[in-house]
Amino acid sequence: MKPMMIAFAFACGAAFPALAEESRDQAITAGLTSMDTNGDGSISRAEAQEARARVFDKLDANHDGRITHVERMDAHANFGNDLDRTRPDTLTRAEFMSLPYTMFDRTDTNRDGLASAEEIRSARARHVDNPDMY
Repeated sequence: MKPMMIAFAFACGAAFPALAEESRDQAITAGLTSMDTNGDGSISRAEAQEARARVFDKLDANHDGRITHVERMDAHANFGNDLDRTRPDTLTRAEFMSLPYTMFDRTDTNRDGLASAEEIRSARARHVDNPDMY
């Protein structure tokens, strides 16, 4: 799993695909490291928003400021996430950025605006026990 995929999952609230435990942990660590732009060991909401913006730029293949149905289907094939179930045919950058931060909110259990390393470990453990939670 590529770091951008982890950023996509965390930023968009998607589930992590099932992987071998070691490679899954490595991929999650790499993805979270790429999101932790200030290197403090936590992911802030601002860092999650920056990651989401990078994901939008990656998904917007023709760089027209919109993610079309075709681009979302490509994302589904590449990332294992299906954004088009509840969204219109075209999703603008503003609409994409305003999607709920479900995974971040569930990870930030003390509601301080940071997903700390401990909260991330705890969320990962909860996800293993209940893979449908995200």
